[in-house]
Amino acid sequence: MKTHTPIRILRTVLVLILLLAGRPAHANPAMIERNGPIEPSNFSTLPDLVVTSITSDNLDNGEVKIKIKNQGQRKAARSLGALVMTWGLKTATFNYSTIPLNPGQMTTVVVDVKMSLVQAKFCATADSTNRVNEDNEKNNQQCGQFGGKP
Repeated sequence: MKTHTPIRILRTVLVLILLLAGRPAHANPAMIERNGPIEPSNFSTLPDLVVTSITSDNLDNGEVKIKIKNQGQRKAARSLGALVMTWGLKTATFNYSTIPLNPGQMTTVVVDVKMSLVQAKFCATADSTNRVNEDNEKNNQQCGQFGGKP
């Protein structure tokens, strides 16, 4: 006669519970519906860098302030970012680095473009070299256009 270890008994009970709940035996218990579906991204433990804002205090002086936040659950290592500025047919790229960011931490990077920002289009990308393995690699960029009279 075979003896059953406590772990084997618990595994068998879990399989039976999952089968009775209509879930395949290999289903992740953390993904079982509890008052509605639970999204897999809610369980991520990766960093997630996002550009939260791009501003300038003075459109004539050419300094761009880029706010970057780690909205993920793990610390993000130092990374490289890029600011692409476009004035009509002229485009320039400015690279910058960020400090390591803890979950929820934000930093502001100042890029001195040394040109007027009036009516300039921009795209700022956090972690432009994809050095940081993130929860969502598709939310690293923010684009827009500065105002002012041409």
